[in-house]
Amino acid sequence: MSFFLIILLSSCSDKKEVLVLKENEQKKEYLSKNSQKEFQIDGLYLVNKDTFMYDRKDEKSVWDKIKKGSSVKVLSEAEDGFIRVDYFGNEAFMKTEDLDIDS
Repeated sequence: MSFFLIILLSSCSDKKEVLVLKENEQKKEYLSKNSQKEFQIDGLYLVNKDTFMYDRKDEKSVWDKIKKGSSVKVLSEAEDGFIRVDYFGNEAFMKTEDLDIDS
């Protein structure tokens, strides 16, 4: 990084240009680190396709079907591609890919 700045300093006639370049680089790094979205515990999310709910974090443990557009409440953090949810008082696991994180 310092090598990069030395090259910039030697090639830029104005120090303001270097500061702007460095500031833009820091903004990009910050945004890339903080852009990963996470499900909020107790948040309500929509199901994005007709899919299944599971007893355990295992695709073979199908508990029930759930329709696209249904709403579920997240109960815990996502782990191994699954997340524990509440659906009308029933707790089950769903695949994280089946929930719309932007809802």
